[in-house]
Amino acid sequence: MTLSSDTILLYMLHTGISGRVIEGRVERNGNSAINVYDRYGVFQPYFSGAKLRSWCVVDSAGRPIDSWQSVHPDDSPAFLFPASGIHENTR
Repeated sequence: MTLSSDTILLYMLHTGISGRVIEGRVERNGNSAINVYDRYGVFQPYFSGAKLRSWCVVDSAGRPIDSWQSVHPDDSPAFLFPASGIHENTR
């Protein structure tokens, strides 16, 4: 899936660091893991696979895209977004 201002990857690392990626692409790596690539197609191991505790791809309004999420129960509050968009609820 290509990332852009219309499809944004939100993530939480096992270290507790969270963020978002709006350029590049993500691809499935099993049922609940993804691999992240930058806009040049270079694999980003820091944001991929077992490094991610939770992740979700959302649309520009902050709504999760079907089947593109794996959120740990402890991280659920960090992945809840108001109807008006993701920009109001960043860590």
